[in-house]
Amino acid sequence: MSNLLQYAVPEGEYGKNCSIGDLHVNMSNILVRAAHGLNLVEKRIVMACAAQIDSMRLGTSGEYNQALVRLSAATYGNQFNIGRNNAYNELKAASERLFERHIVMQRETPKGMKVHKFRWVSGVMYLEGEGIIEINFTREVMPHLTFLRGSYTTYQLSSASALRSFYSWRLLELLKSWRKTKELFITLEDFRRTMEIPESYLYKDVRVKCIDVAVKELKEKNNLKITWTPIKKSRAVTSLRFKWTEDDQINLNLEGGEIIKPKRTRKAKETDE
Repeated sequence: MSNLLQYAVPEGEYGKNCSIGDLHVNMSNILVRAAHGLNLVEKRIVMACAAQIDSMRLGTSGEYNQALVRLSAATYGNQFNIGRNNAYNELKAASERLFERHIVMQRETPKGMKVHKFRWVSGVMYLEGEGIIEINFTREVMPHLTFLRGSYTTYQLSSASALRSFYSWRLLELLKSWRKTKELFITLEDFRRTMEIPESYLYKDVRVKCIDVAVKELKEKNNLKITWTPIKKSRAVTSLRFKWTEDDQINLNLEGGEIIKPKRTRKAKETDE
């Protein structure tokens, strides 16, 4: 039997009997570098659901369907340190918006920019009496969350749980997608698009409200030491270069070191593609 078809975890058993924070968020680098169209609350919910998916398996196999995921207000509140009432309210409010949220992927082609938009979910259900949100990831999203090989970003959900800035979370993911080199060179235009920075922001606003805030929070909460440099053409900033280091002893879960517990969380090999 091919190694690709040998699984340590039985079908449907992934992530059971362990804290959701111990699970890993796994996404293709293509998805990581796209615009996600989510606010911070929605980001938490979607990533907490994505972490429950076994990225080593196909999304569906017969009656086995990983696209349908549940998240309770109790689990959500405990993981992100949110009070009981707020957790219920945030899940309910998100259930009314998530169906309209979409991903935007862009790439240059010989004939111009190709823009691909698709929804995160094909359906959302909120069970008010139980405080549970149930989402169904779309068939366009699932290939970016399952059966991942190679160009792949992974991080433990708990490593992002304390973040209070959407920009911090997105910068963490973006840097992680280039973790082999620990260096990211990106045009200011692509950075704005990926981080979903308002068009009204001048470069000073980008620096103060987005980059500085994210760099400070990731240093304090994730022990990431990030340095960055604006690259100018004439007098205007056109690109950004990020470099970073981290304390391996403290952040093994961020760097891809072995996670001994729980045994059921698995990560595939990553490449910076």
